[in-house]
This record gives sequence, structure tokens and C-alpha cells, in this order.
Amino acid sequence: PEEFEKFFRFKKTDIGRLFKGLGLREEYRGPNGTKWDGMEGLCILLRRLAYPCRLVDLVPLFGRSLSELSIIVNTTMNHLYDLHLQRLTSLQHNWFNVQECADVVFRAGGALPNIWAFIDGTIKKVCRPGEGQQEIFSGHKRYHGIKYQHLTLPCGIVVHTYGPFVGRRHDSTMYQYSNLEALIQNMTGAQGQQMAIYGDGAYSLRPWLQTPFKGAHLTPLQVQFNRLMSDVRACVEWGFGKVSRYFAFTNYYANQKIFLQPVYKYFFAATLFTNCHTCLYGGQIPDYFQTTPPTLEEYLA
Repeated sequence: PEEFEKFFRFKKTDIGRLFKGLGLREEYRGPNGTKWDGMEGLCILLRRLAYPCRLVDLVPLFGRSLSELSIIVNTTMNHLYDLHLQRLTSLQHNWFNVQECADVVFRAGGALPNIWAFIDGTIKKVCRPGEGQQEIFSGHKRYHGIKYQHLTLPCGIVVHTYGPFVGRRHDSTMYQYSNLEALIQNMTGAQGQQMAIYGDGAYSLRPWLQTPFKGAHLTPLQVQFNRLMSDVRACVEWGFGKVSRYFAFTNYYANQKIFLQPVYKYFFAATLFTNCHTCLYGGQIPDYFQTTPPTLEEYLA
């Protein structure tokens, strides 16, 4: 059991629940006639994402050839992407309530009573491509990368993700292209008040998107506001960190080749698996806010 969890990031007793919840088929067939069952495909994909490795490193573990492993990984990942894309791009879910999320944030020390989620962007380093280098080169980070945006709840679940986006653009530009504003601007609480998400100084202030006070000369109350909101906003950084920690293949930039591999689907699958991991085992974010994530069955319903 310890070795299984180290290889696949989930406990052996829970892998059946994960397989059933994800809705994978019992049997698959590749274009070259390769057959495999859905559980094998799930385990191969989890092992591929769990730690930087080559497909040749998986041959002794699974007894498959390189071509078979490549087909299994990509077919399983594409099926998961098609099945669960809406789960990470829509806010129409019945397992969370914006008012309850705002109450949790406020009890944890937030300065505003209507903040229900936190937004931030991250850039993932990729192998330097042969073309389009200028578009994905980040002058701030000084490397080539593609960006993603997460909207994280205080229960630790990434409820909305957007990407890939070119690395040279600002987080605020990514927010505009993500169409997230259309999803959140009409959200109201139990008393009809405007509910809002919170982001860092990179974003523009809106009624539905709150940001810290900016400037060199702030009042003591403004400084205190920024400090309190910075403490609770850190959870979105912990969310990115959990994806990188448990599915470290997304950090192995030498094998993130944007014109040869579906790099953004790797990150999507890693984010989905991280949410499932949080549902099963909790984590730093729900511990900090003293809240309980949804069960795996509720999240994947």
C-alpha cells in the first residue's frame, strides 16, 4: 500500500472510487489495435504525472511497449479532458455555496464578508520551441512558459481554471480572455449582496473582483486590510504548489514540448487529480480555513 500511494498519489483502497467517479470505460482500444482496461489506463496516467519520468521508465512496471504506453496515456487523458472539461470551466455546481464560502473566509480572518474565492495566475516553464518563442517568453521570469489561471475555494478545490495562455502576457489580460467575469459578476449572497473574488494587485478593482490597496502612502487601516487579505489569499498559491508537489511531471520543463505534446492537458489532468486528492485526504487549505471539502462522489457527480 505504501508503494502504491507513492507511485500513484492515491491510496490503494481509494483507486476504485476514483475510477468509478471519473467515469472511465472498462475497456479501450487504440488505433493500432492495442487493448487495455480503464483501470490500467488510469494507473499509467497517474504514474506518468506523479513524477518526472520517461515512458521507457514505465516499461518494467506495466509490461507495455513504448508505443502502447504513449497511446494509453494520451487516449486516457483525452477522454478525461472531454468528460470533465466543464467541471473546471463552469461554476454551475451544486456541491458549493458562495455564501457559505464567504462565511468561511470571513471567520478565518478575512477583512471583507463577501469574498468567496481567490484568483491568481501561474506560469509553467516549457521547453524552448522552434517557433513562436517571442509569444511565450516571459520577460519577467526570463524563460519560456505558458500561463494558467486558477480560482480556488476555501475548501481547497480549484473550481475554475483557464489556460493555456501565452507566457508574455499579464495576469489581468488572461483574466479578460478567460470570460470568468461573465460567470461571477451576477453572483449574490443570501441577503442579495454582491459577492466577490479576491486577487492580488495585478488585477483591476471591480465590485465582483476585490484587490489590495495600492500606493506608497497607505493609512494604517489600509495596511491592516492588505495584511489580513494577504494572509487568506495565500491559499491560491498553496493550490498551485499542491499540483506541482503531487504531480511533478508538470514541472519537468524539458519534456513540456508545446508543439509535440498536449502540455495543457497534462496540467488539466493534474489539476483534476489534485481536486480529487483534496476531496479524499484534505490538505493545507481546508486545514487552514477549518472547512471540509466535498466528498469524491459529490465532486464528480
